[in-house]
Amino acid sequence: MGVKELWTVLSPVCEKIPLYELQNKTIAIDLSAWIVDSQNVGNNAQHNIYLRNLFFRTSYLLLLGVKPIFVLEGRAPRIKYNTIFQRLNLHGHSHIYQNGNRSHLNILQKKCQTLLETLGLTCVKGSGEAEAFCAKLNENKVVDGVISQDSDCFLYGARVVFRNFTMSPKYTCDKYTMSVIEERLGLGIQKLVAFSLLTGCDYGNGVQGVGKESSLKYLATVSENEVIDRAQVLELNIRKKALQDPNFPPEDVISEFINHKDKIAPIFDWKQPNLESFLKFVDKNLGWDINYASGKFNPLITRWHLINQGAECGLKLMSIEKERVIYGVDNYKVKWKNEENEEIITSEPQFLVSDVYKSLHNDFVLIKQNKKKGNKNIRKRSTSRNIPQVQTISHQLDMGKDIQLSKKNNEGLQKLDKFFIRNIHGGNIKKTGTTRDQSIKTPVLLPPTQHLSESEHHLESPFRTKLHGLDLNSPISDSNNGILDLSNIVNSIVKKSSMIILTEK
Repeated sequence: MGVKELWTVLSPVCEKIPLYELQNKTIAIDLSAWIVDSQNVGNNAQHNIYLRNLFFRTSYLLLLGVKPIFVLEGRAPRIKYNTIFQRLNLHGHSHIYQNGNRSHLNILQKKCQTLLETLGLTCVKGSGEAEAFCAKLNENKVVDGVISQDSDCFLYGARVVFRNFTMSPKYTCDKYTMSVIEERLGLGIQKLVAFSLLTGCDYGNGVQGVGKESSLKYLATVSENEVIDRAQVLELNIRKKALQDPNFPPEDVISEFINHKDKIAPIFDWKQPNLESFLKFVDKNLGWDINYASGKFNPLITRWHLINQGAECGLKLMSIEKERVIYGVDNYKVKWKNEENEEIITSEPQFLVSDVYKSLHNDFVLIKQNKKKGNKNIRKRSTSRNIPQVQTISHQLDMGKDIQLSKKNNEGLQKLDKFFIRNIHGGNIKKTGTTRDQSIKTPVLLPPTQHLSESEHHLESPFRTKLHGLDLNSPISDSNNGILDLSNIVNSIVKKSSMIILTEK
């Protein structure tokens, strides 16, 4: 539990984060917190659920690149005896608790320790509370944070605490940072200790009738450095209640938090996982068959193999199948073979594979580059077959501009038939009547037998010697409104042009 209502007080600075943000961090884990979490799951038919949860959580962290240091509970402080006894009595286990030796918890811890050893992990044990040892590791920067459900981690000196560790469906946890607590809530370690003295914690019931609101109100009036010294000189209302307890403030509680000492030595060391021991353990304690258990174990041994520069593990990397991205990290899907020549597929970070298997990595990259070049050439050939005479949109736009410009330049020019007629008649087209007839006129087909007169020679046109059927001396009648059918002339030109082309061929 820790300190009464402290998690509620800290809720404004709680940050919900995805578990992959723990990547590559060293984390101290209060193992008893995970055991208690699993034991509290009501009506669960899964046998030894705490062992199952421990395996999957640990496996997930290892594959994330997290370096977990598991901390076991030591002997409970004498001031906690009463609290532990009351908790065990609620579950009917008070008879197994003697002199601070938590025998029932120790049995569960031992099984957890055995499972972790099959995975190549070791556990450490402090002199007292597991969360206290975790906090000291964090305070001394041996680890980057602490996983625990006990809020008194902060009172022991923890700087970053993760709780409510959930695997599915969201894979998240709650993160609390002491620097944020100090800045936004104005609560340092000394004030948190004072808060626990007033409201109660695992080591004492606090001041009767004093809750979190009155405690926080009082703490806001004193500085961090003097809050413990002024514990006897409390705000009047609180002081009256505190005076009813002759032992307030409890010096042993203050000493437990402020003066707690532990030897800080552990450094994360992942030894080679042992498949044979693992299979025996999960068969006995979880009832897993060999195939299922091996499938869960293999990703751990391959990852250990890569981290340890290709150390012998009974598996051989055969090929890199494809690339993939997992939680923002570039990975390879790779194929292995074991000693029985069975194929195993795992996903491994690219930087690990390229570091241990340089030649395989380089070959894969080269094949990938060649495929890209081949695809580019195919796309170019395919595109070139379908490209029209006009290659680009910009070219098409330029052509459009040229057409518009041509139209503009041709404004005011006479059509071919009127050009001939104007030149033949000196530029004057005869009209009858003051207004032009608005009705549609049918073009007049002139007789093809007529020949040009001598006046044709002043006509500067290639057609001047080939025009047929045009009476140049007669005015254009009103009946045709100057419309002249040149179809015979054009047809003649086309026919002769075609004959010339055929002759050349």
